[in-house]
Amino acid sequence: MYEIIHLFIIIHSMEKLYVGVDWHKRTSTWVAINEARRQVYERSWGCTPEDVHAAISSLPAAPEQMVLGVEPVCGWRWMTQLCADRGIRDVRVANPKRLREIAETAKKTDKNDAHTIAELLRMDYLPCAYRASDEVYALRLLARQRTFFTRLGIATKCRIHGVCTALGATQTAERPLHKAGRIAISNGSNEELREMYALMDEIAARKERIERKIAGVVGDTQLYRIVSSIPGIGPVTGAAIIAEAGDFARFHAPSSLISYAGLYPRERSSGGAQRLGGMSKEGSRTLRYAIIEAAMRVRDTERSRNLYTHYDAARNRRKKTPKQARVVLAHKMLTILWYLVGRGVCYDDRAVKPAQREMTSS
Repeated sequence: MYEIIHLFIIIHSMEKLYVGVDWHKRTSTWVAINEARRQVYERSWGCTPEDVHAAISSLPAAPEQMVLGVEPVCGWRWMTQLCADRGIRDVRVANPKRLREIAETAKKTDKNDAHTIAELLRMDYLPCAYRASDEVYALRLLARQRTFFTRLGIATKCRIHGVCTALGATQTAERPLHKAGRIAISNGSNEELREMYALMDEIAARKERIERKIAGVVGDTQLYRIVSSIPGIGPVTGAAIIAEAGDFARFHAPSSLISYAGLYPRERSSGGAQRLGGMSKEGSRTLRYAIIEAAMRVRDTERSRNLYTHYDAARNRRKKTPKQARVVLAHKMLTILWYLVGRGVCYDDRAVKPAQREMTSS
């Protein structure tokens, strides 16, 4: 009897159904409201393909009549793809940060979160996140995996230094990461340090394999040639920038790309007074690290002379430290990158406008 009623509702109901999903690692909460803002469905499900299929089948509308929004945590890519394969034409992924700013309440539950997503969908006010293509997403995973092993390698080196410091140079070596020091320690009796050296070698080998995979993914594409033509950007850094930025056309201006990298300053302005703080660090950490790392490599050479003047100008103001000046340069490099990709041309230092003369004067 229930199945007949359910089929009757699906066939004869022509109004849209707005479905909000609060997605977690093991459980998900589904809430649906109609165009009259009346809640018509609420239930918790697991986070397996079978549960998603069952949830879609149990909703009181046909898939093509649904608008579905999900607050992503983990596994949202396969979940949203499965919903699209089931016939839900309008599947949106919420931007977690902006959604939290809009929907922050004193009473936070999974049901309330899902209901808020459904309400925002109905009003067409749900802040949506960017969904990278499968190719870009695969490259992004490789770039982030390399970053993970880089940090793990640094932590291992710090641990080696810490153990050597605790034991004293007489028992180990004053420079344990140099060839002579490593040979001396390896010939000794400290098992922990030998294991650390073996771990360091394994991490380096894994990084090398990942870098070969990255080189195979990016290939010899036009976008990669443009990005890597900028001074300071090498193969791995260029791949990380491409992976994190994705489709450059989604940034309507250079300021949007800079904002996505978190390089803009924090601001607390009120009453006509502007107060700027340090770097916001909001957005893609990998993109921010990659472009700052590239800025650290830019030198005063014939190929990058005009670009380097922006670092020199920031330093000679007597207000910027070397690190702050590199952030200024990274800001400029992202601006240049946006224009290069938009015009489909490679970098030419002669086309870069140098910093103002009064800024670089000592």
